[in-house]
Amino acid sequence: MGQTLVTLLLHGSRGSESLEALVDTGATFTKVPRSTAERLGVLGQYEVPTDWGTAVP
Repeated sequence: MGQTLVTLLLHGSRGSESLEALVDTGATFTKVPRSTAERLGVLGQYEVPTDWGTAVP
């Protein structure tokens, strides 16, 4: 099974930026780096804790 990458164009009140993203067809939310969102003036609707799957028990 392979990975599917796409290019997203994220628009905010301070500009736009292209980002490469991994497609997760089972995802409920889209996450972008906070620094990118702040730079572009994108306001988040939710703050959700993220488990990065480090496989540490």
